[in-house]
Order: sequence, then structure tokens, then C-alpha cells
Amino acid sequence: MPRITTRTLPFLLISACSTLIRTTSAYDSFENSGNCADSSGWEEAKRIIETLLPMAEASSAINGDLGPFEDIFKDARAFVGGELDVKKANLSEPEENIGLSEEEEEEWEDYDEMDLRYADRFFSEIWNILHDEECMSGILDAESPDFELDDVLRVYDKCRLVHIRNFYPKDVLKDFKRNITSYVKGIASGRISEEGRTSYAGEMYYFSERNPYRYDLCFTEDLVNEELMLNDLLMRILQHYTILGIDMNMLDFGVIMAEPGAPTGHWHQDMGDYIFPSSFYKSRVAGHDLPPFAVAVITPLLDVTMEHGPTEFCMGTSNLAGIDSLELEHIPMKDPKLQELRDDFLSCTERCCPAPAWRAPLLEFGDVLLFDYTLFHRGGSNNSPDLRSLIYNTYARPWYKDPNFS
Repeated sequence: MPRITTRTLPFLLISACSTLIRTTSAYDSFENSGNCADSSGWEEAKRIIETLLPMAEASSAINGDLGPFEDIFKDARAFVGGELDVKKANLSEPEENIGLSEEEEEEWEDYDEMDLRYADRFFSEIWNILHDEECMSGILDAESPDFELDDVLRVYDKCRLVHIRNFYPKDVLKDFKRNITSYVKGIASGRISEEGRTSYAGEMYYFSERNPYRYDLCFTEDLVNEELMLNDLLMRILQHYTILGIDMNMLDFGVIMAEPGAPTGHWHQDMGDYIFPSSFYKSRVAGHDLPPFAVAVITPLLDVTMEHGPTEFCMGTSNLAGIDSLELEHIPMKDPKLQELRDDFLSCTERCCPAPAWRAPLLEFGDVLLFDYTLFHRGGSNNSPDLRSLIYNTYARPWYKDPNFS
């Protein structure tokens, strides 16, 4: 079960307040009128508080001693006043199973001695991911008698990716595949126009060529399938307070197709920054300091082999969201081992992935894979005679609009 870590609580308080204080316009506005609502810094701070405060308050940890952060906690509430809409998270587990572990309580005692200027914590987590079998090759089976929701949440919390086998009913998926196949053939023949209203915010397009041999079909309303979009287990995962929360929104629903001969794609994030670019520089917040803000869910319409070119992931890169690549080189570090790991990632920024971080899950028909928007990934080259098709649906916190479709 993911926990409210000792780092999450202080970052909730420090990042929100420092965002306001470090933003000159917000600080001046607050000093002069008591109202910072028009500043970007204000909105960024609200976003952090609205995301993390329900998590903290849902945990028994928030009822404990916050030490030097107690006053900052009060200030955060005072800053936002009645304008802040914070809903306490709903817990499916008893409170006594949530708070701090013994190890975390010991770490908390020394928290004020930690120097947040260093990048060691980010690369320490990356190191752990690259040496964690669950992150690098793990598969959970939804049909196994040992399958537990807590395992899904735990794996996603540390890896920002989880592969679940036998997730969707295959008969439902087969029917949906037939509908998509008919629709794509209709577009190819000209029977169906390439201009129409999509499932994403009513926009007037749905079919686009991403690059040669690759196509993106954003589903029209008549192709929307609630058994896939609003699957009960999927909703239980995504609406958990450690993932996206009960008020999450669905962003889009479609299928990405790669024809035979499609080349390898480029490494990219769907969206790299949680609050603002270079958040580490502004408020020492980055990577997994904050919980997810958007999640992509993909499922194949065939059993994917290496010849099909599975989606490739650069594990651990979600830990670097909010740290500019140029800035990363100059952030001080203490551990020489972690410095070497940082150098490996610096040499590959947006061009390649260090070999130990590479993962290419082979998804079977009926599987799903959930991954974070900040995780670098790319499509593999399709060297098979088959059309490689992946259904995607994406979900996010209420304030987020996907720039890929805006």
C-alpha cells in the first residue's frame, strides 16, 4: 500500500508556500491586498495544495507532529482562504494501515537535517527502480487468486508503470476490435469522412498521421466503449487518492496504429512538468515528490511480439520531471555512484535511454499497461506483417488539459 512518506508532507507545505513567496507578483499582491488570485504562482501553489492536502489529511500521519512545518501548514491554509476547494480523500482501508512506518518515523526525526539542494534523492530512487524486478519486468495477473489492488497501487507508486495481464474481458475486446476495423476500412475507402466530432471535447478532427506509417484515431462518440473506458477495476485504481483522486477526468480515447515498416519513434514524454518548468530550481520540487497528474492506459488489439515493436520505456525518467536537462548537470550531488548514474542519463537526454533503464513490455490481448505522463517512452519499429494497434485512454486531475490534443 503506498504511504504518505515523510517527504510528501513537508513538500506539501514547503512547495506550496515557497511557490507563492518566490513569485514576486504573488508576494507583492498578497502584501498589498491580501489577494494573489491573479498570479500564476498563486495558481501553481493552489494546484500543489489541492493535490497533496487531501492525501495528507486522509492519512493518520497528518494528525501527528509536523515539527517545524506546523506553522507553514497553517500559513498554507491561510494563503488560500475560502478560495481553496479541498476535499478529504476517501479511504478504502482503515486509517491505521496508512500512516508512517517505523523507518519513516525515524527518518522524520532527521528531516530538518536533509539538504534539499542535492539531486541524490532523485537518483537514489532511479537506482532503486533499475534494480527492482517489479519495475523492470514485473507483471500482475488480474485473474490470479493472489491479485490485490494494493499491489497495483504499490507498484505504480514506485515505478510509475504497471503491467496487468488478463485485465479486460476478451469477448468485449474482440467486439470492439471488429468495430474499429470496420471504421478504419471505411476511412481508407472514403466511405467515412476524415472530419468529424471526436470523443475529446467535441473537437472537429479525429484522424491524423503522426509520421509515416503511424496513425492516431481519436474515437468518435459512436466508438466510445464504456466497458473499456469506465472499467470498474480501472476506476478503482485511477480514483485512488495516491493516483489521480476521485475527481479525475477522462481526457481522450483512441487507437494508435503502426503499419508494417513503421520505424522506431523518438523518445518523449507526453507531458514533462507537473506544476511549472524547472520546478526544482524554483521550489526544490521535482520527480516523485508529487503524485501523478495524468496517466495513460494502453491495451493491444493483438498479442505483441518483439517483431511488432512494443512500446519502449526509459524507466526512472519520471523521477526527473521538473528538472531541466541543462540544470541537471549542475545540481550538486554527494554520492559518487549516483553521480555516475546521473552522467548516464545526461548523455541520453531526449536522444536515447541508458541500457539498464530500458523496458519493452510484451502486452497480450486483454492486458493493460498504465504509465505516467512524465515517463519517457517511444514506439518500436514494426518489423512484422501485421498492423500494430494499441487502444489508449488517458485520465488526469481536473485542472489538466492534454497539450497533445489541445
